[in-house]
Amino acid sequence: MKMTYVYYMLALGCLGAFIFYATSRHASSSANSVRVAIIQPVSHPSLDEIVEGFATTLSADIPDAHIDYYNANGNPTLMKSQVDDILRRHYNLICTVATSPTVMMTNAARKQQDMTPIVFAAAEPAADIKNSGHITGTTDIINFKDEVNALLRIKPNIKHVMLVYNASIKEGQIEREKNELEQLLKNHGIRLSDVAVYTSHEVPTHTASAIGKDRPDVIMVLMDNTVVSAIDSLVLLCNRHGITLYASDHSSGAKGAALSFGHIQRMYGSEAARKAITILTTGVQAHTIPITVIDKQTLHINPTTAHQQGIELTDALRAHFKDHGTYLEEIHHD
Repeated sequence: MKMTYVYYMLALGCLGAFIFYATSRHASSSANSVRVAIIQPVSHPSLDEIVEGFATTLSADIPDAHIDYYNANGNPTLMKSQVDDILRRHYNLICTVATSPTVMMTNAARKQQDMTPIVFAAAEPAADIKNSGHITGTTDIINFKDEVNALLRIKPNIKHVMLVYNASIKEGQIEREKNELEQLLKNHGIRLSDVAVYTSHEVPTHTASAIGKDRPDVIMVLMDNTVVSAIDSLVLLCNRHGITLYASDHSSGAKGAALSFGHIQRMYGSEAARKAITILTTGVQAHTIPITVIDKQTLHINPTTAHQQGIELTDALRAHFKDHGTYLEEIHHD
């Protein structure tokens, strides 16, 4: 009986040692692996393309990197909770996609004195955030002059443009872009009206009401995540009323906007990932890596919806864009 008890205790000891070894090995593996968090404010093709560009480029260079994805689904309260959760988990690096999570993450990190490197993609944060000691990323230059000129070449007789935009962020990037666009259109004798929305669910109802009261020649959408996430509803409205939908991202063009003028979204993510790779593999401080401006913009036309939305693309127009060095691509809507 005594021998049985001894064997039993020895067995327990061996089992305990094995569990301790296995747990320690797992902890060591977790501690040594690269852990990265990506947060985006909402899901739509443009942002998803940026996320994919970042993740694919990072994984190709650091195959064992563990990436956790956070999506706020357009809910600021959820985003705040996700930001706090990310900082609590002590990742090796954080990628913020678009301006709102970049601002929220940087402010929260500053408040908590958390110096985790932050790499933003397709964001336009304020100067004080750009100058923080642990942040870099990719941003863009929105060339509204070229965007307006491209529109006028295709539709030279327009008198009224309607802008659907998120009005919840006063004095922010969208508001500044709206004011710049209004002045440019005014210089061409074109009136700009606006449809202010606060959630993506308001986009179809508010826009339909505005069309009924004051029908525009063109409905325009900026790189506005709230509105772009509801682009399908605007495509349906514009097809129904024969109004040209002009988007500032090519993913919206692929989904049915007759015209789209903008950047290749994946480039934001891929370039941001290259900065992340440098930080993770060399240990350099994020702020020592210059912010990259993505400035190449192209005009796309969707030939499937163009006719429904009042556009006839002639050979003469194609020749004009080619002669002026602007890339014009026809994309097909599935």
